Amino acid sequence: MPPVPKIYSTYTTLYKVRAAIEGEPERLHEAMGYQYEPHLVPVWQDGPGGVWRRPERIISLKPFGLVPLKDDPDGADFRVERPIPLVVWSGPESDELKEKYGVRFRPPARMWRLPA
Repeated sequence: MPPVPKIYSTYTTLYKVRAAIEGEPERLHEAMGYQYEPHLVPVWQDGPGGVWRRPERIISLKPFGLVPLKDDPDGADFRVERPIPLVVWSGPESDELKEKYGVRFRPPARMWRLPA
């Protein structure tokens, strides 16, 4: 995983999460706090000039089971117990994804990049 630039947000906390996407091995992913719960972020979209970024979608981790980790060698904060279905990770926007899996498309959150 490439290094993550330093970022700052007045909205949320960033987390590292161990999760498997359907058909793939478990690996580290970024997650953010949203409405007091960690949500997986599959894709970040850069804002104008790269000053901030925002998630294209976020996935609630509640339906997949979330285990807090201590002393993870890669610095993960949580591990997801069940694989994330591919349609949840990258499927088209739908009411089913919103209702069944807690997927939120273009949530109102921005992560500001700090100067190096």
